[in-house]
Amino acid sequence: MELAKPYAVAERRSVPKQIEYWARLGKAARDNPELSTRFIKKYLTCC
Repeated sequence: MELAKPYAVAERRSVPKQIEYWARLGKAARDNPELSTRFIKKYLTCC
C-alpha cells in the first residue's frame, strides 16, 4: 500500500485503483509477452 501511494497521487487514482491498474498491467504483460510495456501502458490508459 505504501509503495502505491506516490504513484496513485501522481496518476490521480486511489491507492486501490492504482494497485488494480498494476494488476491489469502485469496480467496484460504476462498474457502478451511480444508487446512492450510502453504499448500496454498506453493501451490501458486510453481504454
